[in-house]
Amino acid sequence: MIATLAVLEPLFAVVFLFASVLAMPTFRVKSLLRLYACSSIALALLIFSFAVRDASGHLYPLALGTLFVKGLVIPALLTNAIRRSGASERLQSSLRAAPSLFVTVAALLVTALLIQHLPFAASAASAHVLYLSIAVAFAGILMMVLRRDVFSQMVGFLFIENGIAAFSLATIVVIPVAIEVGIFSIVLLAVSMMALLSHKVQELYGTSDTASLRELTD
Repeated sequence: MIATLAVLEPLFAVVFLFASVLAMPTFRVKSLLRLYACSSIALALLIFSFAVRDASGHLYPLALGTLFVKGLVIPALLTNAIRRSGASERLQSSLRAAPSLFVTVAALLVTALLIQHLPFAASAASAHVLYLSIAVAFAGILMMVLRRDVFSQMVGFLFIENGIAAFSLATIVVIPVAIEVGIFSIVLLAVSMMALLSHKVQELYGTSDTASLRELTD
């Protein structure tokens, strides 16, 4: 089993990264949530492979929680929130699909160059997971900056959180169970609050485009 996971681990890593990259030129709600779910499932499988490889029993609950909460519950919550709000399936962005993808890939290449000079890169438990974590978090930041609708910015925040989780896996490795439970609780609470906020914005202004919020006055 260890040998099989060692072969599959690069595949999990590629899916984890590519899902966040492909999310940038995606302007359909359901497709964007599927990519986030794929990224989260790939992260759960990466955590599971680390647990088996290093015989780290404390990582099994983290892998299961990531799979359940991020791969299933959060996409379902957001899908339900979007359906209830009546928002358009088409998402808003400051850039078209091709320029969005180009900017993302360029940013990831710059990240690959900069990460080599990080002081803790050499001591990381997994150098490639360390790079992936920073790349995915940066892709999430780009999504929050370049997208103009509330839902895309929510998913961008969730990609950032996935990147932070992978960063912890590559650097800290040992994560207490209490902290794991706290992280999942905070993420669920944050998603619930953002879903409620997006519903109110759609209800009050008839759009999820954040550009319209700039015109608000007291």
